[in-house]
Amino acid sequence: MKFLLARSPLPDSFSPVITVFTCLLLFCAFINTSPATASIPAQISFQNILENKDIAMGEGRVVFQDSEGFLWFGGYNTLIRYDGYEFRQIYISTGSDKPDEKETVKFVQDIFEDSRHTLWIATRMGVLQFDPRREILSRITGDDNQEIKISATDVLEFAEL
Repeated sequence: MKFLLARSPLPDSFSPVITVFTCLLLFCAFINTSPATASIPAQISFQNILENKDIAMGEGRVVFQDSEGFLWFGGYNTLIRYDGYEFRQIYISTGSDKPDEKETVKFVQDIFEDSRHTLWIATRMGVLQFDPRREILSRITGDDNQEIKISATDVLEFAEL
């Protein structure tokens, strides 16, 4: 398995900002757009799924749906998984034996699921891998169990070759 790590040709300040509202608006705009089934409802209503939630995501940067149907929201301040009912903040394992010791994910750039259904998260802190059994992110390590350092500012997007 090979991965392509790409660098954006634009400065970070020009990166498109994807918000939940924008995604919902685009989704609604493209539903039933064929001429045979196109109809304009009299009223469209939106529900703020983050209302009354104590989640400080900051500026949203990435929205991703994995093969199991979970929605992932990445922002400057956190990574959140939504299962259709509740939100779960995802953390980075510190490698400690203590389960309470974990780091908050910062500066999510991209979320990618490979052909083996492994979830990869590109952040300015480096590349992280999601462990679905423990529901936590971990840094990539080699055979010697040492962390593999990848220049975090160069990883803005994943692609499987």
